[in-house]
Amino acid sequence: RERLGDHPMDNKFRLSDNGYFWVAFLVYGFILAAFLALLVLKGYAWAKYDAGRFYEMADVILKGGTPYVDFKDPKPPLIFFTLVPISYFHAQLAGGYLLVALCNLASALLIFLIGRRLYGRLAGLLAGLLFVVNLPFIEGIFIFTEPFSLLFLLASAYALLFWNTRHRFLAAGLLAGVAVGFK
Repeated sequence: RERLGDHPMDNKFRLSDNGYFWVAFLVYGFILAAFLALLVLKGYAWAKYDAGRFYEMADVILKGGTPYVDFKDPKPPLIFFTLVPISYFHAQLAGGYLLVALCNLASALLIFLIGRRLYGRLAGLLAGLLFVVNLPFIEGIFIFTEPFSLLFLLASAYALLFWNTRHRFLAAGLLAGVAVGFK
């Protein structure tokens, strides 16, 4: 009886860690693109309220106004300054949804990398997949501050757990601080 890994076909279809990463990237990207297409086609009107307020503040900044003086919103400033370039090119909803999708893709890949390092490749792939599949149920595909904040919190956790430099605590703290700047 042959052991697992002794069969010639086992080595033919075995993926490297780099291959697993690209499979995860393509799978997560495809799912997020489908959600983005659904979002654009459905046009959830109620989900545009927060985005509208964020873009109003971005327009105030573009016109030279002072945030929190000329327009008031209780959110921290990084979401507004992040949306300023999108507002400048008049691509508010499409650009915002694309930016959120990119944040979610990066978050899913960080979840994959953390899961892979802690529990193995399959566990990492499934953890990222569960994150991506659940995004519509937690309103994670809309232009809210959470996708941005989560990305930097995950980056902070990754730096804290896996960077082997003496500055990992500084990097983790700075990334966590950026996350707080969004939420």
